[in-house]
Order: sequence, then C-alpha cells, then structure tokens
Amino acid sequence: MEDFQTRLTRVRQEMARQAIDALLVVKPQNIYYLSGCRIYGGALAPDLLLVPSEGPMKHVTRAFERNTIRISSWVEDIRTYMDHEDPFLVLRDALTEMKLERAKIGVELNSHYFPFVTFEKIKGLLPDAEFEDVSNLIGNIRLIKSEKEIEYVRAAARLADIGMKAGIEAVREGAFEYEVVAEVLHALYRNGQDDVATTVLVLSGPNTALAHHSHPDRRIEKGDPVIIEHGGCCRLYCSNALRTVFVGKPSKRVQDMYEAARKAHDLAIEAVRPGVTAEEVHQIAYKAIEEAGFGEYFVRRTGYALGITAKPDHWIEPLNLLTGDRHVLQPGMVISVEPGPSVFGEAGACVGDNVLVTQDGYEYLTTPSSEMIVK
Repeated sequence: MEDFQTRLTRVRQEMARQAIDALLVVKPQNIYYLSGCRIYGGALAPDLLLVPSEGPMKHVTRAFERNTIRISSWVEDIRTYMDHEDPFLVLRDALTEMKLERAKIGVELNSHYFPFVTFEKIKGLLPDAEFEDVSNLIGNIRLIKSEKEIEYVRAAARLADIGMKAGIEAVREGAFEYEVVAEVLHALYRNGQDDVATTVLVLSGPNTALAHHSHPDRRIEKGDPVIIEHGGCCRLYCSNALRTVFVGKPSKRVQDMYEAARKAHDLAIEAVRPGVTAEEVHQIAYKAIEEAGFGEYFVRRTGYALGITAKPDHWIEPLNLLTGDRHVLQPGMVISVEPGPSVFGEAGACVGDNVLVTQDGYEYLTTPSSEMIVK
C-alpha cells in the first residue's frame, strides 16, 4: 500500500508541475502501477482510472470486471456499467462529481486502449474542459524502479535465463521453429512464469533478417543461424533476452555479422552509467556495427527501457537507445541492450541482455553470454 501511495504522490507532483487538474489513465500498465488492478477487459470496452489532483481516484469499468478489481486494487470507488449500457454515461457522472467541467485534463493519447472515437466522446461530455496530451507522464516516472520493482525484474530475468536455456537446447537440425517456441514457453510456465507471457520469437536461416516474423513454421537446416527472443515475467514486470545460435559452422559473412552484434552489445553495455544519455549508448553501438561494414543494415534502435507488460502496449517504457532520445540514464532504470544487423535475403544476428543502472555503472540482470553458440 505504501508503494502505491508513493507512486500516486509522485504522479501528482508532476501533475502540479504541468498544471494538470486530473488524469484520465487508460494504459493498463499505468492503471496497474497506480492501483494494483490487473484485468484484461479494457481491450473490450472503456476502462479508465480517474486521478484528480487531490482526493480519491475512481475506476470506471465493466460490471463484469468489478470483483477482480475489488480483490486486486486499493481503489475503493469503482463505477461500473453493464455490457448493454452506455459506458460514457457512467463516465460523465463520475467526471461531473469531480467538478472537472472546466478543468485541464491530461489524457494518454498514444495508448492502444484509447481510440479516437473514445477521445471524441469524452470531449463531448466536457465541452468546456481543456485536454492535454500527457502520454508519457506516468511512463517517465515508472522509468526509475523501486527496490520492490527491481526484485520483480530480477525474478523475471531468472525466468528469461531459464527460457533461453531451454530454447538453445531445443535448437537442432530438422526441428521446426515452433517446436523451439514450445520448449521456451513450457520452461517459462513450469518455473513460475506470470499470467501474462511476453512474445516468444524463433527465427532461423533467412528468417533471421525478418524483424518480428510471426510464422514460425520453417524447419531449421544445417548452417542456419537461429535467433531466439523472449521474456520472463513476474508480477507483470518483464525482462527479455536475445541469443543467436548456429547449427553448424556459419559462413564467414554471418560470422562477421554476429561479431559486429557482439561487439556493439558489449561496448554499449559498458557505456551504461548514470549521466549518459540514451542517444550516446546507441551511437556507441552503431559505430561498432558501422566499422564492421554493416552500418546500412542496422536501421533500428539499440534497445529500450523495460517495465510493466500489458499487451498490446507490451513491456517497453518511454526511453529508447536511439538517436534523438535525450533521456539521461539514472540509477534504478532497467535497460535492454540488443543491437544487431539484418541483411534481407541473407541473415541477421543479434545479442541482447538486460542491465540495471546502478549508482556507479550497471549490473547484469540476465546472464551474459555473447560468445558464439555453435551446435
């Protein structure tokens, strides 16, 4: 309970700094962060947490979700609607009670759970109110984890290691990619994976150059690189890992790709420390890949900050290791570092680990293993 009150205080301090009278929180990660509520019904109908600058929060949701919220959330004021009823009438009454008719209200416009039609209806309920996009207000606060949150991420990282070990063991000539996926998932849930699994990707051969390819039905062949990416999850806090495994000795070209990814990974992680910007870490990784001759094939970010998962918003926080991101790394941040080039029609290679930013540098959360794995 103390953690939730501390989080609410920090959010309200930022609201005051931006002169926001109330927040309409729609991102499931942020609802969970402030209330403890963990449901999936928000994907079907409006599910909002109303956060005033002072006074109790209100949760507007489906009546079907009420009991789940009662046992998981510390918010006492739960306003519900039946599935055949208009949820915006319930929301209107809650907003009116909070005297927000002419308030400045912060909204999370970049959420998958807040379509344009919902925003237009809310504006119609409060025609005299002022709306401000505060999509990353709570996300930026969540970047720095408490000791309890770090404990959850450590548990998630342990699961990520277990899943990766199972995946690597399952890679063999003749196996289908989906068979490797199955072994990773089995290992995760057998060892205490949380109720929300992160995505498991297994890409082999030329598929390794296809980012987030979603048809794992290729049979692994001799000489293939195989990329495994997945995450562990504890209390909705996630940790992910990426490895490239080789079935037999790879070609010189693919070895060079892997070496570029490995070097970029190691140098980027060595650069992680308080005071360094996200952009600077990315530039170090990009330089290593560019010097290896693969700069034109590294067209992505080097990594990102990790946090609470809530599909489809996934587990990523509003910090990217990318040119133009000026977030300054601070102790308590959890960063995924996962650089690698992808050459369409040939192959790709990637190495990824999670680190915690500490007072004087970094600490690995996943078990590092950037040496080439050949089976």
